[in-house]
Amino acid sequence: MQAQRALERGYGARREFDSRYRMLLASTREAVAFVSAGSGKIIDLNEAASSLLGGTRDALIGASFTTEFKD
Repeated sequence: MQAQRALERGYGARREFDSRYRMLLASTREAVAFVSAGSGKIIDLNEAASSLLGGTRDALIGASFTTEFKD
């Protein structure tokens, strides 16, 4: 029982973190993109960044960040 409660508390904390992260990303007017240092692929971005890059958020997640620039 204690292990289950600890696990549920962990999930609750993670959900709270994710909610705050999404709210912050959505409310920021500046273009923000998170890019994996190892692969160079877009991990996440907000609407301003997807608009700047000329695509939808869903289409850009997982794309190589450098290929989104012409030169």
